[in-house]
Amino acid sequence: MKKENLFCATSNNKLWMREASLQDIKWLNIGHANKVVGMTSSSGKLFCATKDNKLWMREPVLHDVAWHHIGHANKVVSMAAIGDSLFCATSDNKLWMRESVLHDVKWHHIGHANKVVGMTAVDGMLFCATKDNKLWVRESALHNIKWLHIGHANKVVGMTSVDGKLFCSTKDNKLWVREPVLHDVSWHHIGHANKVVAMAST
Repeated sequence: MKKENLFCATSNNKLWMREASLQDIKWLNIGHANKVVGMTSSSGKLFCATKDNKLWMREPVLHDVAWHHIGHANKVVSMAAIGDSLFCATSDNKLWMRESVLHDVKWHHIGHANKVVGMTAVDGMLFCATKDNKLWVRESALHNIKWLHIGHANKVVGMTSVDGKLFCSTKDNKLWVREPVLHDVSWHHIGHANKVVAMAST
């Protein structure tokens, strides 16, 4: 079985990768990731949004390759993906969706997403961490529905998911994991993740 990898973009414009094991292991620098504000993966490709409101794609190969500009992504603070759909939360507290096609298409406003600092998806559900250190979940329905508060998520700067588990990086450069159950449980410290601004996995 192919092992899943974690990817992170950092504040010094680098892209890093490590296996998604539950222990502290070294991150490998695999290229550049300039001005990233959100990142996710879909169909085996990495997608990111940047501070200049652009959407980019690159292959998750373990060396530096070009990111390809494929459209716009305005005011993004975090991204997630479910199947062939990209989701993003924006600084004006809105939730958006578009297809993960490799050209510019319209984003559709599908609801609210307040004060988000990290977002990911597990089993068709969207999870997000917010500035007030809370963890929330909602279905990926394409209309406005309520987010359910399910626990804590302190000082999060990036979030992703692997094998049905939630991973997050925090402001103190630590990497954590927890189960995506719909109530409050402990996050487990599993390693380091320095200067992270966004996370993804594939």
